[in-house]
Formats: sequence, C-alpha cells, structure tokens
Amino acid sequence: MSSTVYDPKTGGYGYVDCDAVFRLTDPQTGEEIKSFKLPGYVSLAVIDAKNNLLVGTYSSYTYIDDPDSSNNATLPVLHNYILSAGLESGEVISNIELDLGDGVYVCSNFFDSGENLYVVERADNKLIFINPSTGNIVKTVNIGKPLNNLVYNPAGKTIVALTYNQQSGANYIEVYNPGTGEQISNKIVSDLGYYQVCIAGYDEETECYITVSADDEVMFIDVSSGEIIKTYKLDYHLSDVKFLRK
Repeated sequence: MSSTVYDPKTGGYGYVDCDAVFRLTDPQTGEEIKSFKLPGYVSLAVIDAKNNLLVGTYSSYTYIDDPDSSNNATLPVLHNYILSAGLESGEVISNIELDLGDGVYVCSNFFDSGENLYVVERADNKLIFINPSTGNIVKTVNIGKPLNNLVYNPAGKTIVALTYNQQSGANYIEVYNPGTGEQISNKIVSDLGYYQVCIAGYDEETECYITVSADDEVMFIDVSSGEIIKTYKLDYHLSDVKFLRK
C-alpha cells in the first residue's frame, strides 16, 4: 500500500513488489521499463522528478535480549529509514535511519519539489518535512487532525485531503497551507459515502480533487464548493489509480 508512483520522465507506472523489487512498467503495453532491488519494502513512495529519484520509507527489525526473560527471549526493535534511489541506475543514493515517533498515516505524504523535501503526516497529526539526502527533519507543522488521501497541489502550494466528522457524520474536503498548517477552506462533500483508501489525485485544470468510491465510481469534487461535479462508473475494480492529464 502506498508504494506506487507515476514517473513523468518515462510515463511509467512504478510499484514495489513482494520481493522488495521496484518495477517500472509501461501502462500501455505492460512491458517492464526498469526494475531494481531495494533494501526493504518501501512505502509512502514519491518521485523526485527533478533529480530522477524514487524516495520513500521502509522499516526493519533488530532483536535484543529481553532483560525480564529467564529463557533467552528477545524483544523486537523497530527501525525506520528514508531511502532515495536513482530511477535510471537503481543505485541507492541515500539510506538513513529516521525517527518517526509513533508512526505516520498511510497515504498522507507528498514531495515538495520546490524545496526538495519529503513530507509525511506523523501520528501526532503533524506534518514533518524531511531532507531525503540527510534524513534531517527541517520543519514540523501542526495540522491537528488526520488527513485522508492527501494530495499536493504544486501550483497553489497547498495540500488537499478528505476528513470525516463523527459528530455530523459528514465528509469534508479541506485545503491547507502545508508551510504553516493554516486551514484555507473546509467544505462538506454531500453524498460522498465510502471511498477507496490511497486513491486520490488533483486536476489543476478543473481545480478538482479526484477520488474513487467504494462502488468504483470516479468522482470529481470541486474543492471550492465541495460539490461533486462529475462522476463516471468503472466497469472493473481497481486497487490503485494514478490520475494524470495529457
């Protein structure tokens, strides 16, 4: 989950398989463009198009002796890493251990190409801006709530996401300034219902947020009003979608 990317240079659809191999595939022919082994199961993956890199995180465990055990039992210790790998060569450029606290939300990440920073929303509802070359957290911004299916709008330098309010039972489309955490807008999306995790995009031409319902209906949501202005039904179920305009 959250290991798939679209590479604008090759037009390829990339994913990390169950053997921790990154595979870049031509979506029109199904032919493999490139593949290379990774040191772990990279997720929260993004493309740094300017530097032609795959960037993402992965975890591994080491084991230590359990001091309270009398039968040589061990305890697992979780280690998180941020990785950058060259899309052309597959070479691992950087692979740095990273403290992610109590974890991060799945599918709430993006790459800020202007600042060359990798951004994830941590479990404490804060955006952390990470230099992928060094692993340093250069900025932390409080959002105050979990954001679902987050997408980045590079033209407006905003993030757009869905949230759910248990008291009202309503879904909302929300826009934030990621640099300050300021909420720019918050609109109810009527009749949204259930939607698929990790399938979302932003169309700059129509200024719509795009998601897919649990019934495989693609929905274009006007960010300024929350209105679903266009839908179309898929004849098949997709577990992952990358939206792009050509």
